[in-house]
Amino acid sequence: MPVDLSALVESYRNYLSHHQVLNAKQLAATRFDQRLKSCPEAARAEAVAFDFLRSRNLEPRLLEDASSGGCDFECRVEEK
Repeated sequence: MPVDLSALVESYRNYLSHHQVLNAKQLAATRFDQRLKSCPEAARAEAVAFDFLRSRNLEPRLLEDASSGGCDFECRVEEK
């Protein structure tokens, strides 16, 4: 089944908007919107990476340092 990239980006942006409500100082959605305008390929790749991690049940959470830019994720790893 083909992936609708624009829907994936919008879903990720919704996640970031929710995150921004809870962590207003990080400006996650605002910074993503800026990346989407200045370098859309990088912003889309970020959304795809997040979706990939989520599809693997790694429960990615945003772990972004606003002072250094870019997006980082923290994932849960099951111990066996």
